[in-house]
Amino acid sequence: MREEISSNLSAQLERMLLPAQQASTLFLNNMERLTDFQLELMQRYTHFTLEQWRDALEIHDARSFRDYLDKRNRMTQELTRQFNEDFRRMLGMGQELAEQVSQVGRRTAEAAASTAESAAQGAAESAQRSGKRA
Repeated sequence: MREEISSNLSAQLERMLLPAQQASTLFLNNMERLTDFQLELMQRYTHFTLEQWRDALEIHDARSFRDYLDKRNRMTQELTRQFNEDFRRMLGMGQELAEQVSQVGRRTAEAAASTAESAAQGAAESAQRSGKRA
């Protein structure tokens, strides 16, 4: 009887811990994705800035200054487009995380309900056996 109770408790504990493990894995994986994304952004925008500085070093006269301004204007437009794209990617990552957290929450609620139902059923069976013995 004790082995049965111990086995049931162990199974219930495992069902209760599984969603927490899934949530931890989910957050760790998303933290890694976010970190990779941030590193990518830092690299891209650092290259953009360095290119601007290099181009500025090439200014020697009025024509090269005009060429620099034209190129800078094109690069600023590209940077604006890239900012928008990066922002959309970041929003998408947030939406994916929200959906994944919602799924883990549903599974946690289902596991809790199942565990409570199983515990109630086990208690009822135990009470019936005790009643029969008495």
